[in-house]
Amino acid sequence: MIEHRGYSGLLELKVEDGVIAGRILGIRDIVTFEGDTVAEAENAFRDSVDDYLALCEERGVAPEKPFSGKFVLRIRPELHRALAIAAESQGVSLNSFVEGALTQKLLAETSGLAANPWLAPPRFSDQGFSAKPAKTAQVGTTKAKSKSSVPKGKPRKSAGTSKVGGK
Repeated sequence: MIEHRGYSGLLELKVEDGVIAGRILGIRDIVTFEGDTVAEAENAFRDSVDDYLALCEERGVAPEKPFSGKFVLRIRPELHRALAIAAESQGVSLNSFVEGALTQKLLAETSGLAANPWLAPPRFSDQGFSAKPAKTAQVGTTKAKSKSSVPKGKPRKSAGTSKVGGK
């Protein structure tokens, strides 16, 4: 997974096409990229993010943010009560307690993501839960030979190109 300007993407080998492709993750807009090498695909990802942000600015619309940090979770009242009591007994907020529990669960079950700095093991202190993620960017995929729907005239920095599409 790669990152640029707060956006992430996942590189995927397309054996049948002989390219490394991907898309920006975590947004509804479809932004893809690809390249013949990992370096080209990474450059195409960065170009795709930059093109997406420029296109949004040109159209006068706010670009989607990959993740807000909020989601609604419905659980049984008994579990809600048990979590609230456990959090209070540790002197932390329910939100901090659940965030720590989710982080620990993800780290325990996801070997490939264990090195992700955003998933640093949770720490509890007198001030509550704390995790300091490193600044990273996410990547998507772009095809080196694809046409870009981003305005013309923007110079390419890599052999890879990007495609920015609607929802």
